[in-house]
Amino acid sequence: MTNDARADSNFPNFENQPLTRGEYIQSVIHLYRGEMQRAVTWRSRLDTTTNWAIVVTVTALSYAFGAVEHPHIIIILANVIILTLLWVEARRYRYYDVWRTRLRKIEENFFAPLLRRDLQSPDARWGSIVAEDFLHPRFKIAFIHALKARLMRNYATLFLITLAAWLVKISVWSPRGHLEEGLAFSWARFYGAMGFSTLSPAVVLAVQAAFYGFLAVVMLFVRVPYGYSGEIHEITPDREFWDR
Repeated sequence: MTNDARADSNFPNFENQPLTRGEYIQSVIHLYRGEMQRAVTWRSRLDTTTNWAIVVTVTALSYAFGAVEHPHIIIILANVIILTLLWVEARRYRYYDVWRTRLRKIEENFFAPLLRRDLQSPDARWGSIVAEDFLHPRFKIAFIHALKARLMRNYATLFLITLAAWLVKISVWSPRGHLEEGLAFSWARFYGAMGFSTLSPAVVLAVQAAFYGFLAVVMLFVRVPYGYSGEIHEITPDREFWDR
């Protein structure tokens, strides 16, 4: 027998020994804490991109309306940056969702039965499902679904604000690049004000229509799986219990 074999024989083989109930509970609790820390880390990254999108929106609008000579094109450029941040946030949300779904499985099938003094989990396969996800991690949500989830949650409001600001800006903007006081509103002047430098009004209008058309298609026709736009949907019927 080699020295390595004799050394290995001196240690107990814990994998062949059954876990006690206490050891099992402690293991799941530590697992839950670790997964919660991962989820919190990725959740904070979602907040970071959202905060940057808000900063970009405020900065762009402040500059656009800060002086008459500032062009409206800055608002369109801000939309490009905000869309990029939305793209990054959707990608981060897919990673956050990996930890979120694991936590929900543990909460639904371990902590909830434990609090009810029920030894039977709602899903008897939950342990095997979570274990398989540890062995072969996979995303639980497609990128387009994550994109809509974050768009509906935060970014739709920002894009509506920039659209309204852009319409206001060009409504008081002349094709010559300055505000014309006392000039009556006309659709011809409104359309002409959409142009910028060598870009014709038709090009700018087409870009804006395509941009907001894409957002509308995502919001109206992409179906997000249940729970990804928010798991808490209504007020609890036993609110008096929680108000105590």
